[in-house]
Amino acid sequence: MASKRMLESLEIDPTLWGRAVSKVASSLEDKDDCQVYAGHTNKRNGYGSFSLWVRGADRSQVFYAHRVAAAHARGLTTPSDGVVMHSCDNPACCNPDHLSIGTQGENLADMREKDRHARGERVPNSKLTAAQVREILSAGKLVPARVLAARFGVKPRQIHRILRGERWGHIYKEFAHG
Repeated sequence: MASKRMLESLEIDPTLWGRAVSKVASSLEDKDDCQVYAGHTNKRNGYGSFSLWVRGADRSQVFYAHRVAAAHARGLTTPSDGVVMHSCDNPACCNPDHLSIGTQGENLADMREKDRHARGERVPNSKLTAAQVREILSAGKLVPARVLAARFGVKPRQIHRILRGERWGHIYKEFAHG
């Protein structure tokens, strides 16, 4: 997603903006309640994006479909500053009813509230599974941290962090309350 500074410095030619709006409008498909951008989507994050050649500037400009849709629905003639948030959690959705403008903090709070952030086994470089963490918490103070660390292939420091609830807090809470 473009930074706020980049968006502020971006002066989009009205013709280019009109081409961007047309590109999004002509590339939507209705799926469930969403209007999904049917053009190119980023394989990593699922956002629809495209580039348009800037006439006379010898370069192209990248646009994110949901940002164009949100700005156009609000009568803006450039991408809005701020973050475009999806209430439907579908990154390719361009339905203006599903899009709102917020801050990065609001977007992160929404992500945590909906449990869409990486934690536990969803962290790409996680060495432990939830079952192993439960086993560590069950052993608790009965087995030395260095023994548990050797068994699970992590450092004793990681075992101590788990036992204090500093890592894998969602399982620690479940364990503490269960």
